[in-house]
Amino acid sequence: HSRTRGEKLVRFWLDQPEGQAVRNRLRLTYQSLLNEFERLWKEGRGRSEENAIQVLSLACGSAQATIEAMEVFLHRHPNARIFLSLVDLSESSLRRALRLAEARRVADHLQILCVNLKDFVVMAVRTQRTWDVVEMVGFLDYRTEKSLIWICQQVRQILCVGGGLATLAHIHWSPWAFVVRWV
Repeated sequence: HSRTRGEKLVRFWLDQPEGQAVRNRLRLTYQSLLNEFERLWKEGRGRSEENAIQVLSLACGSAQATIEAMEVFLHRHPNARIFLSLVDLSESSLRRALRLAEARRVADHLQILCVNLKDFVVMAVRTQRTWDVVEMVGFLDYRTEKSLIWICQQVRQILCVGGGLATLAHIHWSPWAFVVRWV
């Protein structure tokens, strides 16, 4: 099966030792989100439509960890009301996320938004829309300090009181920044 040059480069990168960080990030994100869903469930959230657990994944990419955590949570609590909003500028990433959600049988719990993250967050703040859990893994990698401060301030405003934020980011220069930014 033929692959694009970009796919070959990503495959090469994932096979390098630095790629282990991405795999660890996936595991950490999955476990953090599943723990957060369970915490909210124990607090009585997700038991009705009006009390549904609202999850937001910003710059979601394929949203693999979030979708897998949601699948396990719904398997444990089949009557739970939980909804996931996926925000990304990449249509291909959102298509991959939808395929994964369909395969995991959670697609009916999704809202997919192909929109600029900054525009989305500004609109959410303006309309006072909030989420119980905000996941933003990888987006903060390679951002300027000014950008980091701004996005964190905005996310704080859209996170429900007592809600959870799942974010993991590199805090040092990476020779692989070009992969994230351009590939």
